[in-house]
Amino acid sequence: MQRILITNSANYEGLTMSASIARATIYAKRTRWTDRTKVELALMNPSTKIGERMAKKLFNLTGEQLNKYYLTQVFQGKIAEPKFFNNQDDLIAYVKANAGSVGVVENRGVDGVNVLTNI
Repeated sequence: MQRILITNSANYEGLTMSASIARATIYAKRTRWTDRTKVELALMNPSTKIGERMAKKLFNLTGEQLNKYYLTQVFQGKIAEPKFFNNQDDLIAYVKANAGSVGVVENRGVDGVNVLTNI
C-alpha cells in the first residue's frame, strides 16, 4: 500500500514537497516549515501493524528501532517527541487540528488535509 505525507490544509493549502524533503521531515532533519512554524510529527505507533509496515518501508527499521531513533533525537534536543497514534483516524484528526503538524498515513481518501507527496 502506498504511503502519503499529509499536513494541515488550513495553513499549507497547495503546498507540495519532493520525496527527499518529505523524508528529511519525517527523519526529523527538517524541524521548521518555511514560515518558521515548528514541524510536529504525527506517526502511527510502531507497535501497530500499520506502524510496523511504515517503519520498515520508510526507515528500513523495526518498530522498536524506530522508537529508539526518535528517543535519541528527543534526548539530544533535536526535536520534540513525535505524537504516535494507534489508528489513522486519530492521526488524521490531530493533523487537521494542529498547525505545523505532518503525518504519514496509508493512502486512502483523506478529506480536510493537504497531501504533500507520496512516499
